[in-house]
Amino acid sequence: MLESCRHKLVLANHPSYLDVVLLVALLPQADCIVKQGLWKSRYFRGAVREAGYISNADPDRLVDECAAAINSGGPLIIFPEGTRTVPGQPLAFQRGAARIALRADCEIVPVIIRCEPVGIWAKGFRFFNLARQPFLLDLEVKPPVRLNVLGVDKGEPEPLAARRLTRRLEDYFVEGIQAP
Repeated sequence: MLESCRHKLVLANHPSYLDVVLLVALLPQADCIVKQGLWKSRYFRGAVREAGYISNADPDRLVDECAAAINSGGPLIIFPEGTRTVPGQPLAFQRGAARIALRADCEIVPVIIRCEPVGIWAKGFRFFNLARQPFLLDLEVKPPVRLNVLGVDKGEPEPLAARRLTRRLEDYFVEGIQAP
């Protein structure tokens, strides 16, 4: 299903360090948003620049750049939490993904990622604590969803629509994570 993601926004929860690697491997033509710190890192700046990824340094420019990337044909991968999930904490999506979906007027492809054991490779995980048991990363690609199915009214102001869409997406992902 990921092979047909042109002109779509691919949204995924972010339970581990490896989520990005997995999604980029499955969607090598995708654009990604990369936090500003990686653009300054001597280890990663060359790679993110060469890949043509989008920096999150300027939030206003970010939305327009991401919408343009989607409208030009490629999929765009976003982790709406903005960072990895803290195990045991509820999902808390930022509004940026919703603003981008609204601006691009595109379908959303939800990707539910489950990690077993929970917490391995998560935010706060220390590499020296690697478990001696098998590690499983499960990826469930859901069918594309149109904005109107998520209850977005194109006539409402973007800030209001973005808040409503963000809440709906959080609910969608919470249900998806809990249902195996």
